[in-house]
Amino acid sequence: VFGKFLLAFWGEQFVVNSYIILLILTFGELVNCFGGCSGVIISICNLERKGLFIAYICCALNLILQFVLIPKFGVIGAAISTSLCVIIYNILKLVVVYSGLKK
Repeated sequence: VFGKFLLAFWGEQFVVNSYIILLILTFGELVNCFGGCSGVIISICNLERKGLFIAYICCALNLILQFVLIPKFGVIGAAISTSLCVIIYNILKLVVVYSGLKK
């Protein structure tokens, strides 16, 4: 909502170059908020190994995407990669919680 206003503290050129990056990262964090406390539920239900495996997979995926997207898109590619991995991480955690509580 106040993205351009907040970015203006660092100068007008910063607003022009960084606003799209802020939007991409904000979308990823919005999905992260929808994930709720799935990480805590994973710990409570003794599913830590599955949670750790998800973290490893998403970390590796993020590194691969960074290597692919940064040369093509620069900083925007890094933002896309990070947001995509945050979204995948939360979806996988929700799947583990749902399947773990379903039993």
